[in-house]
Amino acid sequence: MRVMTGRLIAVVIFFLLVFGLSATGKVAWATDPAITSPVPGAELTTPTIIFEWEAGTEDDFYRLHIGTEGPGSTNISERDDFGATSYTATIPLDGNAIYVRLWWSIGHEWNHVDYTYQTVDGGGSGY
Repeated sequence: MRVMTGRLIAVVIFFLLVFGLSATGKVAWATDPAITSPVPGAELTTPTIIFEWEAGTEDDFYRLHIGTEGPGSTNISERDDFGATSYTATIPLDGNAIYVRLWWSIGHEWNHVDYTYQTVDGGGSGY
């Protein structure tokens, strides 16, 4: 019985060391990056936009795809494999939606999250 209890304690200590504990006593998992500016879903009123995001806890590199042709489109901008947490883009002010896909890698695995913004109608192509 003592051997089993000792093994159980060793396994619990191992998981605590590997995953860590947060201040609340819960296991602390990795967090994903998230765009913070402009606020997701905001109306975009200027053609020059600085997209900023909080870094995730285990990210290596980012990609930012910006387009008007649906989630993942890149007809406005395609910025790949960079370590910065901001990017400045020029968008059309034509009253249409802008789709932004933020990619991040952990090791060699890529993940993404999509955001949609609405532009004001600037009366022209807007570029």
